[in-house]
Amino acid sequence: RLRADLRHRLASTPADDADVVSDPLGMRYDRAQLEAALADYQATVAIADDLRVDLRIADIAQRLGRYEEAVVHGDAVLARLGVDDPVRPHVQELRDRAAAGPALCRWRTSARC
Repeated sequence: RLRADLRHRLASTPADDADVVSDPLGMRYDRAQLEAALADYQATVAIADDLRVDLRIADIAQRLGRYEEAVVHGDAVLARLGVDDPVRPHVQELRDRAAAGPALCRWRTSARC
């Protein structure tokens, strides 16, 4: 998981010539680093059940335009959160955005939205 966290952080400082994913606030992420972080997080969640890792996978998958994958992991997080958990509305919003796919695309990429 440490390598995944490092790659996720590195993704937030893309080189000028990198293929980037941008959010509505103008934050830019290196697509290759996000892909590498996603692969590491997927390996981590296959070994150990970790709510935070599932949430990170959902977030990265959505940024990369992989909406179905984001929904699966968002659902996995929601299934483990209590109905009164203060984080639940945020996770539900992330999951609902992913379920809407490109129709409500919040994350723009150079190839999508």
